[in-house]
Amino acid sequence: RDSAPLAVRAASEYAYVRRDIVRIARIGALLLLLLGVLHVLINVAAVVPI
Repeated sequence: RDSAPLAVRAASEYAYVRRDIVRIARIGALLLLLLGVLHVLINVAAVVPI
């Protein structure tokens, strides 16, 4: 069994979790930005009439 402290093992084992959370946050921010651009184009600038 590894004698390294639990925090050290957890940090190395779950580094991918941080990567995934960053990726999810980045995609969420991109979707919010897209939603904002569409709101401006449709509702404010009336570029796309509904």
